Amino acid sequence: MCLVMVCYALHWVQGEGGPILGYQALLEQLGDDYRAYLTTALGGNKGVAPVLLVEVVAISDTNAGTGDAFGVILDQVAAARNRPDIIKLAGPMYVNFMDPVNGIHGSSESKAVWHAAAGYAYRQLVETGDWEPLWSVDGIATRTGNEIVIVYNVPGVDGELGFDPGVDFPEKDGWIKPVPNYGFYYTDDSSGVTIASVALEADPVGGVFNRVRITLTGDPGAANGKTLTYAAHAFDTTPDRWSSARGQLRCRLGPSPFWREGLAVPRGNYGYAIPEKWSV
Repeated sequence: MCLVMVCYALHWVQGEGGPILGYQALLEQLGDDYRAYLTTALGGNKGVAPVLLVEVVAISDTNAGTGDAFGVILDQVAAARNRPDIIKLAGPMYVNFMDPVNGIHGSSESKAVWHAAAGYAYRQLVETGDWEPLWSVDGIATRTGNEIVIVYNVPGVDGELGFDPGVDFPEKDGWIKPVPNYGFYYTDDSSGVTIASVALEADPVGGVFNRVRITLTGDPGAANGKTLTYAAHAFDTTPDRWSSARGQLRCRLGPSPFWREGLAVPRGNYGYAIPEKWSV
């Protein structure tokens, strides 16, 4: 009897050892190297081209020379946009909260949350040959006056967006410690406008809730550096073991296998939105 192994993806969790200059290029090269190695080691891998299935890190690393605390995070997203043939994003690690004992690694419950989402992503790769996370379609956010609209690629059982109601509402499957505007943040160099509201909207054709509308307090006009971020702004300095940059936008992937095992996690398996940064 011969056991034939096939590898569809290598699950990659980046350590918190930054700063890392040129991280995007290094990650893309790593994907190419692992594909070549695994294909050879597994005797052709049954014709399957394995990918690097990357967990998007929580805020910690800094890209050397930029002073950007989100450099590695955004480089991971850029790599997946640039090389979708080799880099796939499993989901964001801002769903982690630190273990109360060691204060370094995620708790068992939070590991279960992101492992369940990663497992769903891997299963999609096996069953369909492809996977896209919950992120903006083509990396685009469109602003008209004081309104910004983002259309999302929404995986999962119903293809609809939702907001995590917050950790204080476990009966509603709440998980994340809430942040202002569900994790969205707007800035520019001079207008002084801020976010007035964040709402989900239905697709005008299909009717499914697959877009987010951000209303600003005014039109930023000719201001420079008009930037919108999601889960890429440090909202608090004492986040109670949560990442200071996080968000509450999510979609339902199915039932949680870990809730059925008795862990204190949501009943549902949720995919949380990838951190992103848009020029608007």
